[in-house]
Amino acid sequence: MPVRGPHGPLTASTLGLVRFAFVGFVLVAVACATGPSLDGAAFVDLLAERGARVSELDPGERMIPWFGGVQRRLCVDDRVVWVLEYPDVASRKADSDGIPPDANRIGPGHVEINGRWRVWAEGRLLVFYLGLDDKIVNRLDAVLGPTITPDAPPRGPFGGPVDPRVVARDSSCVSP
Repeated sequence: MPVRGPHGPLTASTLGLVRFAFVGFVLVAVACATGPSLDGAAFVDLLAERGARVSELDPGERMIPWFGGVQRRLCVDDRVVWVLEYPDVASRKADSDGIPPDANRIGPGHVEINGRWRVWAEGRLLVFYLGLDDKIVNRLDAVLGPTITPDAPPRGPFGGPVDPRVVARDSSCVSP
């Protein structure tokens, strides 16, 4: 039985066009949620929509001095996540383009860490997580797309082994 519209029967090509327009609308809506317009408030909302517990720590404190943007430290499911929000994508790219895929250099030089740097660059945001919790990495991947540091190995201080207990303690935003 043919499908009827307000002006008569709809042809197969018209139905195809309607389907194409609907799929295009859905893709644009998804792209707008995570594209160049993604800001800190939208990021927090997307995490919360996916079931994450999110709160802000130390508002206004500057934790990563060699990067620009407005810096916020969030507690996401009991783990510390740093969010840098830039005025535009070009400013964010100026900082994120200098971060290599193995994260062996974050900022102006080598930084001793205990854990694994994961960094995401999406829209106006540069997001950092230093830890080993795959649940947090998966949450951030779901909202921001793949990390720009996929080759980052776990590192211990001064080239030594990673101590998972220390990493868990240091990446936690919950007081013991």
